[in-house]
Amino acid sequence: MTETPSNLTIGILQTGQNRADLKGRFDEYPIMFDRLLNEQAGPRWTKLETYRVLDGAFPQHIRACDGYIVTGSAAGVYEGHSWIAPLMAFIREAYDADIPLLGICFGHQAIAQALGGEVVKWPDGWGVGVKPTRFERPPVAKAEPPDDAVVKLIYFHQDQVTRLPEGAERLASSDFCDIAGFTLCTTDGVQTVLCLQGHPEFDAGYSTALLDSIESKVGTDRTRAATASLAKKTDSPLVAGWIKQFFTIAAQRSGWAA
Repeated sequence: MTETPSNLTIGILQTGQNRADLKGRFDEYPIMFDRLLNEQAGPRWTKLETYRVLDGAFPQHIRACDGYIVTGSAAGVYEGHSWIAPLMAFIREAYDADIPLLGICFGHQAIAQALGGEVVKWPDGWGVGVKPTRFERPPVAKAEPPDDAVVKLIYFHQDQVTRLPEGAERLASSDFCDIAGFTLCTTDGVQTVLCLQGHPEFDAGYSTALLDSIESKVGTDRTRAATASLAKKTDSPLVAGWIKQFFTIAAQRSGWAA
């Protein structure tokens, strides 16, 4: 599928950053998303604006951007960080205004929690490495389907969504994570929420280094298995195409973007 440039502006709500021992060695999350959406293939797709939510920086107005990406984070949605409550309020305001929201990992959990779902620290520990994700339906209208409805993505999480917001539909699951993705639509069928537990923006090099840094938390055996799994090719380019379609279709159908 050939991607064409977009006149949309997508805001990145940055809720996490690299560990201190990885800083300077790897790009921060906004650059990872820029590479995923704008550099992997074809022309630059759209403009990305970063807001360091983890430092309390939010857009001045809900319509400052045509859509928002809520990134991953080492934080839990149930923790008492000063930026968590404002983030939840911002998510609810954007959702009520039919502004498209993409949530990845922590972002997936934050959107679920903000809109009435539930997130818990999973008793079986961490889900890490490349994992097959089974999709129950196309993630967006006219999406290119994955082979056998299975998508391989990199995972890094110890929290899971255990209850979806009212009206949400489960999109995907894995052997470790029952709700590995979900969607929400407006009453007239416009999809305005797309959430995934996996990380299409992570690559094997960064993930290997991150696993090495958190081995004491994840456990040696699970870390070794996850590291070995990173030799597998992921479906990040396919997911990048879905993300572009999601924002473009939502904007066009909502009628608030040129």
